[in-house]
Amino acid sequence: MCLPGSSNESLSTLKQAEQSTTYRDSSTAHLAVDGNPSSIDTICAHTNNQTDDWWMVDLGRVFEVTTVTIINRFDDCNCGT
Repeated sequence: MCLPGSSNESLSTLKQAEQSTTYRDSSTAHLAVDGNPSSIDTICAHTNNQTDDWWMVDLGRVFEVTTVTIINRFDDCNCGT
């Protein structure tokens, strides 16, 4: 989520993030908005594979969001679908 005309500066970087479950202590929600674009399992947010898991970020104020980019893990976590 980026501000128009802001060189693709993300609106979500370093904002408060939450998720419904956490897979392990090293996969908390804030890792999705820490500014590190890596998709390596040990430095990504990761839920605990429950039905209807969710992740959210508080942008701090109201924005009209027209595009959201989600980067998935690059490895096959063999976590199911």
